[in-house]
Amino acid sequence: MSRPSAPRALLAMAVGTALLAAACAGPAATDQAAGTTPRLTDPTAMVTAVPVESPSAAPTLSPNVPLFLADINTTDDLGQTLPTGILAGVTGTIPGGSTPQPFRDALRQVDPALTSDAYAAEAYDAVVLAALGAAASKSDAGRDIAATLVGLTNGDTECTEYAECLALVQSGASIAYRGRSGPLHLSANGEPTEAVVGVYRFGADNRLQPDVDYTEVAVDPGTTTPAGKAAVQAGAGDGTLTIGSLLPQSGSLSFMRPAQLAGITLALQDIAAAGGVPGISKIATVDADSGDETATTAAAGLKSLLAKGVDVIVGMGATTTAGGVVPAAAQAGVLYLSPVNASLTPVTNRYDGLYWRMSPSGLAQGALLGTLAAKDGHSRVALIHSDDGYASSLAQQIASAVPQSGGTIVANVDYAPDAKDFAALVAKVKKADPQAIVLVGFGESSQVISELVKQGIGPNSAR
Repeated sequence: MSRPSAPRALLAMAVGTALLAAACAGPAATDQAAGTTPRLTDPTAMVTAVPVESPSAAPTLSPNVPLFLADINTTDDLGQTLPTGILAGVTGTIPGGSTPQPFRDALRQVDPALTSDAYAAEAYDAVVLAALGAAASKSDAGRDIAATLVGLTNGDTECTEYAECLALVQSGASIAYRGRSGPLHLSANGEPTEAVVGVYRFGADNRLQPDVDYTEVAVDPGTTTPAGKAAVQAGAGDGTLTIGSLLPQSGSLSFMRPAQLAGITLALQDIAAAGGVPGISKIATVDADSGDETATTAAAGLKSLLAKGVDVIVGMGATTTAGGVVPAAAQAGVLYLSPVNASLTPVTNRYDGLYWRMSPSGLAQGALLGTLAAKDGHSRVALIHSDDGYASSLAQQIASAVPQSGGTIVANVDYAPDAKDFAALVAKVKKADPQAIVLVGFGESSQVISELVKQGIGPNSAR
C-alpha cells in the first residue's frame, strides 16, 4: 500500500517511550515498498532521500513556506475543505508501516463503506494476541492472558496467521507473533520495542501520493517491570472469553472507530474459522463509547463493559479520558490493549501488568518531523500546535530535534483546542520569518492552514 487514505492518528494516553540511537533488530514492517527498511544508528538518518516537493500543478499558486504535518493531519480529509493545490508538496508523517493489500481488501469485506485503515491492523493484532494468550494460559482471565504476551511476541518461531500460531502454541513451541501491523516485540512493561514511520506527501489534488518512504527505528521500552504478578492458573475464568471494544462512537475522533471495529471483527472471524480458542467454550463481544472529550463518557463506557464481565478491552482514549479508564480497568483485573497510544510518557507497567499498547511511542515521529523541517537549508523553523496533552508532548519532541539537525525554533506558539480565530497566532508566526512550519493539530488544522495562506506564509499562497 501505502496508506493514502488511512491516517495513523495518534492519541494521548499518558504512555510513551524514548528513542534509541541504536539499530533495530528484527524484520521490517510488512509489505514494505522497497523491500527492507533501513536500520538506523542516528535519528538524523531518517530523512535522507526525503525531498520536500514543490507543487507541479495549480499554476495560480506559488510555493511559499514549506509545511510539515503530524499524523492526524496527514489524511485526504484535510484537503477537502481547502482550495485545490494548497497542499501540493506538503510533507506529513504517520507512524506505522504499510498495510498489505489483502488485509485492506478483507477489511472492506467486513465494512464496504470503510474509507480509512487507521489502526485497524493494531486492533486486529490485539484480538489475535488475546486469543493466543487465552490458549497459551488455558484461561480466559485477563491477568492470565497478560502474563503470556511477552512470550508470544518474542519467541523463536515466527508466525503470522492465528491458525498457524495456535498450532505452534499447542505443540509447545516458543512463538514470535508477527501481525498485520508488523513485528510487535512487546517488552515486559507493555511497550513495543520497534517503530516504523512513514513519510507521506500531498499532490496537487490535495490528496496523499502513493509513494511513501518507511523508516524503522528502535524504541526504548523504558524500565522493565514484571508483566504480571499473578501466576497463570490453568482453567481460570468462566469459560467465555469476553472482549469489549471501548472506541469513540461520539466526539471529534469518532471517525476512527469504523477501521478499528473492522479490525476487531475480522480478527474474530479468523479466530472462528480456525476453530476458536481450545479450552474456551465461546468468545463474546460487547461494545461501548469512549468518547474523546470528557472523562464522563469513557467512564460510563467502561462501567457498562465491566458490568458485562469483560476479560479484555480493546480501546483508545484521549488524554482527558484515559487517566481514569485504564486504572479502573486494571483494578477490575481486566486486560486493556490499546491499538493507538503513542504518548511520550513511559508506561513502565504502572497497571499491574494489565495495560499494553500495540503502537510505539510518538518519540520516533517527533524526531523525524524535527529533522525533516530543518532539512534542505530550512534553518528557521516555526512550530504551531494545539495545547492539548498529546500535541504539546509531540511539539516538545519536535522542538528538541530541530536544533540537533542544525535548525533554530524561531516561533513556538500554541492555541486552545476550541480556538476559532487564528489570525493573531499566524501573524506572530509570520513576524518570526520562518523558512519552514510544523503544524501539530486536529480537526482545526484546516483553519490554521487557511489563515497561513491568507497571510501569505502558507505552504502555497495565491499571487
